[in-house]
Amino acid sequence: MTDTLTDKQVERLIKLGKDLAFCLQCNANGDNFPCRTDRLEAVKLMQEYLEIHDYTTVHTSKALSDINLIERNNHSHYVVGE
Repeated sequence: MTDTLTDKQVERLIKLGKDLAFCLQCNANGDNFPCRTDRLEAVKLMQEYLEIHDYTTVHTSKALSDINLIERNNHSHYVVGE
């Protein structure tokens, strides 16, 4: 990776940042703490954010693998990244 991001990467980082903020602002349970689905979506988005900066991430927890299950079963209550 170079020290300079491409315009496409910058645009994606801006979108990811907005989507991350949206996920972490969720208060569906009324306890001022994002619900599990939104927290896991934020983790997934942060993974992509880090990978743009050339970091390698590894899924080691069942909670993180649940993100893929949610996507496969199409149970997300909103779509991030569109």
